[in-house]
Amino acid sequence: MKNYYHWSNKIEVAKQSVFKCAGYILRTRIAIQGVDNSLEISENARLLNYDIAIKGSGNSLQIESDCVANGNHVSLTMWDKGD
Repeated sequence: MKNYYHWSNKIEVAKQSVFKCAGYILRTRIAIQGVDNSLEISENARLLNYDIAIKGSGNSLQIESDCVANGNHVSLTMWDKGD
C-alpha cells in the first residue's frame, strides 16, 4: 500500500531539552530521542494530523487542558531505549 500522506513539518528535538507547542499544530511529525526530554503542549492547542514519537528513558509528555487532537492520521508512540 502506498503512503500518500505528506508531512508539512518534521521536527527533531535536541537531546535533554524541553519542547513546547502552542497554537495550531497541523500535519506535523515530532521526534524526540534521548534522556530526560519533555514535550509540553500548551492550553488550548489544536493538533490535527500529527505523529509524535518519543524514545528514551526519563522522557515526559504533558498536555494541558482544553487541547484538541484529532484528524485522519494521529499517532503517539513512546518507548524506552531497551524496547
